Amino acid sequence: MKKVGTYVRRWMLGGAIVLIAMSMRPIITSIGPLLDVLKQSLHLSNAAVTSLTAVPIIAMGLFASLAPWMERTFGMKRSIQVLLLLLLGASAVRYVAFGWTELLVTSLVGGIAIAVLGPLLSSYVRTYYEKQFDRMIGWYSFGVGFGAMLSASATPALYEWGGLPFALAIWAVIPFAALISWQLGQPVGKREVAHGDVSSNGRSPWRSKEAWLYLLFFGVQSAIFFTVMTWFIPLLTKQGYSLIEAGSWMTLLTATQIVCNLMYPSFAASLSNRVIGTYVVLSMSLVGFALLLVENVYATGGGTMLLGLSLGALFPIALTYPLETTTVGEANEWTAMMQTGGFVLAGIAPVVVGWSVDVVGSDRFIYPLLMAGTVVLVGIVWKIDQLRLQLEKVG
Repeated sequence: MKKVGTYVRRWMLGGAIVLIAMSMRPIITSIGPLLDVLKQSLHLSNAAVTSLTAVPIIAMGLFASLAPWMERTFGMKRSIQVLLLLLLGASAVRYVAFGWTELLVTSLVGGIAIAVLGPLLSSYVRTYYEKQFDRMIGWYSFGVGFGAMLSASATPALYEWGGLPFALAIWAVIPFAALISWQLGQPVGKREVAHGDVSSNGRSPWRSKEAWLYLLFFGVQSAIFFTVMTWFIPLLTKQGYSLIEAGSWMTLLTATQIVCNLMYPSFAASLSNRVIGTYVVLSMSLVGFALLLVENVYATGGGTMLLGLSLGALFPIALTYPLETTTVGEANEWTAMMQTGGFVLAGIAPVVVGWSVDVVGSDRFIYPLLMAGTVVLVGIVWKIDQLRLQLEKVG
């Protein structure tokens, strides 16, 4: 019976990790599909409405550095419980408070919770799933992608069925389920890695060229991801698709993305040279954006699938960079540093794009801009590879 109980808890804990990961995007990605609805109902400019996605992303950067301190002070289990409660509350309160100011405050609270959850969950996977690292990173990435897919694709239909407050607040269900699974899945009698157990000694990421390149890679790929999540549906409706049809294309995009989230880490682990795989992924992104510029249903389908595959692979690629460090504490600090700067960069992007649309009066520049960002990623990957080759020669 004891073995059965341990087996069940192990599965519940794995499910909790996926549910926690699923909780980390809907409070942001449920806004994009309703961009035009929010603009009209709340009388907002493009810059104002995109700030609802920018504020939590920037918060995800500014507060990520709290993760090592929170883990050492409160322990992993309690920290994650508190953060899930914050995320749950921020989502649920949108049912009764959905003005621009209230949405901005709940976005900020949600962003802070996600900021600390990200590095903590990465550290947890590194600590407790060392032998199944690639597989669990795949499931973690799958959870993040699936949460984004579910919220981005289902929100238009939920809005049509239950109205604006319901469509925004329903996503509190995911952190609620994650909280229960996390509590029930904890190993009985197993000492938690907390307080002084997670050492912060090691190479400082702030003094490492390699870590700064990781930050830039994470920031640019996150900026591309959140800009796509914010503007994909509005751009499609401008091409003549209805809100529901655009939501269906979003479903295809994010479904393709989560499949790649799950499959790519294991695939990359089998490659003798992961850099080549990354270049292929970035090439797919460039072709995908180019096809989306063509107002044709077949081009839209092809571009959407290629973009979904590339976005699905880029997140686990970025996530694994700092986890290749030597200790758990070092991995936690490098991840926190990467997300601190990376999410600040990513959060600025949707607002800059929204402001530019207001100034220029057109949104046709968005996909070419994202193609330029992809080219920047190619350069960063090349620089990381060159730096690693230099370090190997020195070592």
